[in-house]
Amino acid sequence: MEHKTKRIKIKTNFVGSDFDIEVPDHYNVKDVVTFIITKTGKDLVKNSDLHEELEIFLNEKDIWFYPEKLETYLKEGDILEIFLTPLGGG
Repeated sequence: MEHKTKRIKIKTNFVGSDFDIEVPDHYNVKDVVTFIITKTGKDLVKNSDLHEELEIFLNEKDIWFYPEKLETYLKEGDILEIFLTPLGGG
């Protein structure tokens, strides 16, 4: 059985430079973000929930504007931006 994949571009401010990644065809936004965060060793996923300090954009549009939000499936050539924005306090 052949496993299909798709190539997407990742932009982030906590991994280093932008990069392309090949992911399984069935991955959605949350799957990819969780995979990348897990590889960095950062503590940004707890009980399958993403940390509130993450901002996620798909093709330059905030993920929360998509009807499926984090469950949105990716397409070949999509650009996924993942930014860590530390919350201020005072």
